[in-house]
Amino acid sequence: MVKKNASIAVLIIFILIGLVIGSIVGELLKGTIDLFAYGKIIGFKPFTVDLSFIKFTLGLELNMNLITVVGIIIALIIYKKI
Repeated sequence: MVKKNASIAVLIIFILIGLVIGSIVGELLKGTIDLFAYGKIIGFKPFTVDLSFIKFTLGLELNMNLITVVGIIIALIIYKKI
């Protein structure tokens, strides 16, 4: 059971690394080819919950572009080969 949880943790780390590297490469290349400049923001804007005794803000946005998706796919391929 521990191996399965560790495997899921490694998968999440690989996906996050693919997201970061894909986003960086996409930002670097978006001036060269117009297709790389196209992106979509997925998620929800930050909002505040105030319960009078505690106040917190939640929000999550992912800026996805073509190279980010390619980075995730490459990360998944590398994960499968391990």
